[in-house]
Amino acid sequence: MKKLTSLALIILLGIVSCTPIKQERYQNGTYTAVNSGCGYIITEDGNVWGYFKRSIPSGSSVLVTISDEGTEEIEDDVITNVVEK
Repeated sequence: MKKLTSLALIILLGIVSCTPIKQERYQNGTYTAVNSGCGYIITEDGNVWGYFKRSIPSGSSVLVTISDEGTEEIEDDVITNVVEK
């Protein structure tokens, strides 16, 4: 029984240690609404993000919170919040 408990603990620690740690970053950007269901944000670093929120006027300056999803690749990053400035 003791070996089984130790093995389960080792497996659990291995799974936890392999889980990526997500970090968030903040960037300023400009929001543009294209039509009633589409829009995008261009951030300071020149990246374009598909995003639509009816309550933000087109052309507004925004602060964008972006999650890196625990990787170094920007292609899998996700917008988690947008606030009009």
